[in-house]
Amino acid sequence: MVSNPQDLVVWAKALYEEKALEKPYLNELLAAAPNEGGKPKRYGLGVYVTQSDLGTSFGHGGWSVGYLTHMVYFPAERVAVAFQVNTDMRDDLLGDINLLIRDVLQSAGKAR
Repeated sequence: MVSNPQDLVVWAKALYEEKALEKPYLNELLAAAPNEGGKPKRYGLGVYVTQSDLGTSFGHGGWSVGYLTHMVYFPAERVAVAFQVNTDMRDDLLGDINLLIRDVLQSAGKAR
């Protein structure tokens, strides 16, 4: 799939707000395997279901040489966030991105 962050957030909202799939199919998509070893992340049918201090989120990322993408949707807040960066050095990139997502949620008045 080739996309950009703007289209990814439109897709995330359509998918997770039942505009792309009807409820039974969406439920199946989000039916994630049980947590293993207390991990905060579970995997459904192509979707990570994550519990964090930001709340429950659904999403997935992508990787290519020199490039990272991540899309996440917060159902309680009905907010989707997507980013693409021109590096494949992960280090703690997602941790840094989660700080930015917290800022986005706070600026939208939706952070906990």
